[in-house]
Amino acid sequence: MVFSTYPTILNTIEKSLDGEGKRLFTPGHFDLIIVDESHRSIFKKYRAIFEYFDTILVGLTATPKSEVDRNTFDFFEVENGVPTYAYSYDEAIKDNYLVPYYNFEIESKFLTDGIVYDELSKEDQERLEDEALEQTGEFQGDYSATEVNSIIYSTDTIDHVLRELDQNGIKTHNGDSLGKTIIFAQNKKHAYLIEDRFNLLYRSSKGKKARVIVSSDQHALHLIDQFKFSDGEPDIAISVDMLDTGIDVPAMC
Repeated sequence: MVFSTYPTILNTIEKSLDGEGKRLFTPGHFDLIIVDESHRSIFKKYRAIFEYFDTILVGLTATPKSEVDRNTFDFFEVENGVPTYAYSYDEAIKDNYLVPYYNFEIESKFLTDGIVYDELSKEDQERLEDEALEQTGEFQGDYSATEVNSIIYSTDTIDHVLRELDQNGIKTHNGDSLGKTIIFAQNKKHAYLIEDRFNLLYRSSKGKKARVIVSSDQHALHLIDQFKFSDGEPDIAISVDMLDTGIDVPAMC
């Protein structure tokens, strides 16, 4: 049984094809190849791996792609939109592997419509100019809804969301604490700004209740371990591409 990353296995194949070094794997070496996250890297240069090996190929994914140039169904030679086997979200809930989620939407004008410079007061125009120059080094005037919190950060919007979370979030410990919560930030700069705003709004909880958890932080794994315990801190994990998948926190609200 062989476990490998795409680059490593591709490197062994390329050495075999160009005659350099010992041939580690022949085209018929494996009886079965299982590809995890098979919607991602099986296209383009890594496709050569699956063209080289003559074997049964099984792909696993929660999010198959059906774009013209990245079609998971075409790649595995099955009917478009019809996987060989599917285990649905509803089935997983019924079997107690997953719990259902409930959507509670909070809207703000900036997040819905973006920022239109001419519609702002003179004071807010000056604030926008200052923040844009500080955050990006340039001021472009108007900002679309998708650019809010990715290019320009509205501290008022962050404060609004944090207050809504504090007031309406699920409480634990007889209503004394906010349940375990993940805030997904756009990027690290956005994440640390959210943490700063939380610490300003809730000074008594500064540095304890809400923490940024990103891969570049040497304390990230320790913070995750603490976050998993219902009695541990932080209660709020502010994450960037780290707690999206592969995390198991039964206490999560």
